[in-house]
Amino acid sequence: MRLINSPPLRTRTRGAPSTRVGPAGEVLAANIKRVRTAQRLGFAELSRLLTDIGRPIPELGLRRIELGERRVDYDDLLAMCYVLKVCPVDLMVSKDATFEPYSVTPAHRFESDSVREWVRGADIRLAPVKNPEAIFATPGTIIFDAIQWMPTERRKEVMRRWLDEDEQEQS
Repeated sequence: MRLINSPPLRTRTRGAPSTRVGPAGEVLAANIKRVRTAQRLGFAELSRLLTDIGRPIPELGLRRIELGERRVDYDDLLAMCYVLKVCPVDLMVSKDATFEPYSVTPAHRFESDSVREWVRGADIRLAPVKNPEAIFATPGTIIFDAIQWMPTERRKEVMRRWLDEDEQEQS
């Protein structure tokens, strides 16, 4: 997925395939760049802010992240979200995407809106790009396995939304 008016990101050609930036990492890199530039933060300032909160990333590391040449681990993601004052989901999934394809894995693409809700924890189903009527998780074992790991309040909200959608479909 490419953001409008953004050049394609370069991915690393060296290294083991497991260390290369994948499609979701490319979206993350583009969103980091979009937010950083919108806030008029240079690499030096962002690096200083990250160092100040105890998660130093050198300027070169930040440049490589935005070029898709360096992976972002979970600690990096949370630190960047904190200093950029954004929610993690807003760096992970494009805010303007709706039905655009989003690669959860290199082999599995879903509608961006459903991925956003999944990442937020608001839904456990993912709508495949090719068939919007189909869902990733159907009622049964898969859904209940996912729900059991949620905090109680979110579990209630997801179940409430799911049941409301079922009632609307049957009406």
